[in-house]
Amino acid sequence: RMRCAPFRFFRGPRCVRLQIDVTRRGEWSRVLRGRIPHKKRTPPASTATTCTIPRVLTTSNTPLYCHHLPDLLPRLFFQHSTVRFIGPDKKGLMAGLTQLMFGCGCNILSSDQYVSEDGVFFQRMSIDFSGAYSGADNREALESAIGTMATQFDMIEWKIDYSHDAHKVGILVSKIDHCLWDLLVRHANKELRCDIPFIISNHPDLGYIAEQFGIPFEFLPMEVDKFDGDKTKAKADQEKKIEAVIQKYGADTLVMARYMQVLSDDFCTKHASHTINIHHSFLPAFEGAKPYHRAKDRYVL
Repeated sequence: RMRCAPFRFFRGPRCVRLQIDVTRRGEWSRVLRGRIPHKKRTPPASTATTCTIPRVLTTSNTPLYCHHLPDLLPRLFFQHSTVRFIGPDKKGLMAGLTQLMFGCGCNILSSDQYVSEDGVFFQRMSIDFSGAYSGADNREALESAIGTMATQFDMIEWKIDYSHDAHKVGILVSKIDHCLWDLLVRHANKELRCDIPFIISNHPDLGYIAEQFGIPFEFLPMEVDKFDGDKTKAKADQEKKIEAVIQKYGADTLVMARYMQVLSDDFCTKHASHTINIHHSFLPAFEGAKPYHRAKDRYVL
């Protein structure tokens, strides 16, 4: 006797309901992965896998059988990534990039480009690589093809980010805790879709918060006495330790959650493109410690 199990696939407002014969589970799993050739005939009613989908995907509400799924599923489940290019502007550059994606079996979802006044080309391309000829799991082949194209057109820099990969966010904080609480609670409630691999602080006060959420806490103070009162050397030593923590855990973005330290120019230059600074609204007029107190003394309300 046939035993059936319901499956539901979601992509935003779209829903596909499948009734799958679990007695032939191996065959249906291969069908869902698109490894069985397209069949022109309709399967017998006793083994048919049917699904109901909204009109936005089809012209009618007629049932679809399992052999339709390899054509349907790529429209529902994208393997999304964003590719960025920076390099000198040249003729045929856009044609080469789009032809590359077509040749790799990728679908371009959106594309934005800009050429600066000094002739630098900037490209941001959103692609779906679920239909890549080398396989959606074979990222190395796709990246190798992009790298070859980037070398051919003398690209200064290129980068690819995969939406299914968790974004790593490192947090730097001092003594004030409200920004840290807000970030960690939102992360625990799945409002922030990211990983938080570490929390760095120049004070030990907020270590208990990191412990509650199970996040490694790195206490890296400014050791001025170690360098005979030389703040410049102490700052360089502290930032060297911060870089070591970032290298150890990895971080795509840094968040200064009320990190009350003035960072060096070298550190700011290196991390400017991937750093978010949560600060008060009195910058740049009142830099440093106790900005609210000094603003009040200056009658700023």
